[in-house]
Amino acid sequence: MNATHAPVVPGLNQPVGGRAPSVPLTLPAAWWLWPRTAVQACAWGGFPYVSAVSMWLGFLAWYRALALGGTVRISQLQLLQPFLSMLAAAALLHEALDGTTLLFAGAVLGVVFLARRMPVHAARKPILKRS
Repeated sequence: MNATHAPVVPGLNQPVGGRAPSVPLTLPAAWWLWPRTAVQACAWGGFPYVSAVSMWLGFLAWYRALALGGTVRISQLQLLQPFLSMLAAAALLHEALDGTTLLFAGAVLGVVFLARRMPVHAARKPILKRS
């Protein structure tokens, strides 16, 4: 599943349909990489959070936005996610932001702003010539 399916595939089917085929590979890998020591309870507590919030709610909101706003325009917003995460880390965890990071964040913000202002046209269908 990818962004081209967003307008036609219902929201809940997006995360399931895109990840279910990977189960035959991920289960053996999980078994092989299983830790040899006991896993702490706080780590097990984080697992359902990441599964529910990131996997389900995040994907549902993302694919709904793609379906409503169009993949070309909405996908540009994904470029801002690393910088928004850095800003949240600075505000919540008192992480330091250097000038280079802020410079690149501003450059990406400018490119996203310009890209959102650009006209988007439907692709022309190629004319098939029969020989």
